[in-house]
Amino acid sequence: MSNLLDKASIILTPTAYNNGEALCVKPSDGSGDFDFSRNSAATRVNEQGLVEDVQSLSSELVTNGNFATDSDWTKGTGWSISGGSANCDGTQTGGTSLYQSVFQQNKSYKITFSITSITAGGVGVVNSPKYTTTGTFTYYYNVTGTDSNLYVNANTDFIGSIDNVSVKEVIDNTNLPRINYDGFSFDGSGNIISDSGCGSWLFEPQSTNLITQSELFSNSSWTKSNTTIVSNVLTSPDGTINADNLKDTANNSIHRLRDGVALLANTDYTISVFAKKGTLSNLQVALLNTADSKIASRVFNLENGTLGEELTATGGTLQNSEIKDYGNGWYRCSITAQLTTTPNQAQLTLAPLSSGNTQTAKQVTYLGNGTGTVSIWGAQLEQQSYATSYIPTDGTQKTRNQDVCNNGGSVSTINSTEGVLYFEGSTLGDFATTRYVSINNGNTNNLVAIGFFNDSTIKGRIVIGGTTVYFSSGLVDQTETLKIALKYKLNDYALWVNGVEVASNISLGVFAPNTLTRVAFGRYIINDFFGKTKCLAVWKEALTDTELQELTTI
Repeated sequence: MSNLLDKASIILTPTAYNNGEALCVKPSDGSGDFDFSRNSAATRVNEQGLVEDVQSLSSELVTNGNFATDSDWTKGTGWSISGGSANCDGTQTGGTSLYQSVFQQNKSYKITFSITSITAGGVGVVNSPKYTTTGTFTYYYNVTGTDSNLYVNANTDFIGSIDNVSVKEVIDNTNLPRINYDGFSFDGSGNIISDSGCGSWLFEPQSTNLITQSELFSNSSWTKSNTTIVSNVLTSPDGTINADNLKDTANNSIHRLRDGVALLANTDYTISVFAKKGTLSNLQVALLNTADSKIASRVFNLENGTLGEELTATGGTLQNSEIKDYGNGWYRCSITAQLTTTPNQAQLTLAPLSSGNTQTAKQVTYLGNGTGTVSIWGAQLEQQSYATSYIPTDGTQKTRNQDVCNNGGSVSTINSTEGVLYFEGSTLGDFATTRYVSINNGNTNNLVAIGFFNDSTIKGRIVIGGTTVYFSSGLVDQTETLKIALKYKLNDYALWVNGVEVASNISLGVFAPNTLTRVAFGRYIINDFFGKTKCLAVWKEALTDTELQELTTI
């Protein structure tokens, strides 16, 4: 295939981007580059397998954050600097701080620091929780007041040391494309092997996390029934120690955690949460109406990453369930469900078994002992038919806007009279509306388009001067990686999917020279494509059947 790519005029692979641009491998002069916009924050999975915010950061703003010298910091009672760390000896009679001037009003900052030793108490930064274990912690801080100081706050009991304090301003996090990684290999302990994954451009629709506290499960927005929360006890999928334990009580009852929110009946919602086996191996995720006991749920087996039993009452429909390995014992567990009456709760329930649990109205019941735990992080509830990338919240619902990638290529890189449009990747899930990638002329009157239809087919769509012709594949799982090529030439059109010619047309005309001018992840600026893209390419000549078979064979 390398020789075929050498012949392509446009090649977009997940390799490079600027703010507002997805950069082509070919041509290298920038004439093929795509415009990109989202105008909101977003997350991705990076090369190390960690969930991270996509953002641009300033240079380091903290002076002497490694405590190489006893300088630059104002030290409260109990604090000292020596041996390459800041140390608190416990002589304080109340909360005490170490600080320096860093912040500016109405700006956002990423703060990281390490607790290198701890004997008692806890320590945090500005408004963060107090952390009580060793490790590296990250906290995002929006400055709304006039105080410019970065405070490292220790409580009355804290005895320990910190190091590597860093503050960087979040300059821009709204229009950076996302290269998302998956398909990782794992070592013998189940940890992700860095750089073993495969990158794809991630383009998603707008979505809102309806849960207002996606990580702070101790918050009162989460109702605990026969459970308690032990906060910040282990490393989460973002690489910092900010994951909680959901812990049972010594009662024979339902051990659950609920977030109440007003939803719509007969509407798909997807609940997802990152979970890890503790002393218990199973977690039930549910959408329910508490008034009439309607529920749709799935039990997830965190021991081996498999689906347990479905527990669904009349009036509840479980559309889909998925468990995805994020390494180090973490799984993202998601259900898509709807109820015939208004849902009002997203629920996480501890379960001793993956199937055959004792139930009360389809909710798992068991006799706890006060030590049963499952670790949780990153809860999300969205009005979607599938789980999208994680949207962190910290007190309010948050929206990630739609990714838009279009306006690639030029007349010099596109041949209107013959060529090939190639796509390698997958869609995110079921769409109510058909999605496209296309070559167009700045409107929908002239198109060479690959369509991902909601009847599980792939269609070639040719529009010449407003007249449309389709040719279609059979049923295809669009969520699996596909290699698709659409050839266009006078009386010689063909659609190839995964090494097979699935449709053709030998009696169709062609575009006038210089008609087609742009490439887009959409049908011009509508029907935008949502999914994972490993490669999008354009040829200025119609490839042979042998070449098309080679190009599209998985």
